[in-house]
Parts: sequence; structure tokens; C-alpha cells
Amino acid sequence: MLSYALDAAANSGLFDTIHISTDCPDIQAVASDLGFSPDFARPSALADDFTPIMPVLAYVLAEYQRRGQHFDEVCMIMPTAPFIEAADLCKAADMFQKHGGKYSVISV
Repeated sequence: MLSYALDAAANSGLFDTIHISTDCPDIQAVASDLGFSPDFARPSALADDFTPIMPVLAYVLAEYQRRGQHFDEVCMIMPTAPFIEAADLCKAADMFQKHGGKYSVISV
């Protein structure tokens, strides 16, 4: 399932960086085999079944900032969305820009 989300992200042409947030060596290996080596692992304290997504996203952004990399926009794509396509991501990006980046865009 991970490959569908990664392919959609890569094929959209929207992203300079595609990061896979996981603490699992098996998932890291699969992502690497697909050509998307994670830049760093998620700490185990943020990798249980009860951790909300926003602390994970905040950690990833803080870690990139610590490494000197900053982002104006962030897109989070869950690997449990196997039907997502590059065109869907492009439409969401267009919607985000249309409203001046004031509002988050989420698919349901």
C-alpha cells in the first residue's frame, strides 16, 4: 500500500522532499527499495497506536529545521490511501493556493 501513496506523491511533481515517517526498520527498507529512503527515523515515543498525528508532524518539521531545511507548505499523505492519484494531490494543492493557503485541505 505504501507504494501507491509514494508513487502519487512523486508523480504529482509537487514535492521537493518526500519523507516516510516510521520507526519500523521493515517499512524503512520497503521505502528505500521503492527509492524513498527516509532521512531519519521516528522516535519510538511517537510511534505507538495512540499517538496523535500532529505531534508526529511537528516532530518531522522540527527535525528538518534542526537540519537546516525549512518548508513553506507541508502535505501529509497516509499510506492507507491506496486510491490516491497524482491528479488528486494537484487538485488539492490548487485548492489550497486558491484560498491563499489560509485553510488546510483534507480528503475524506
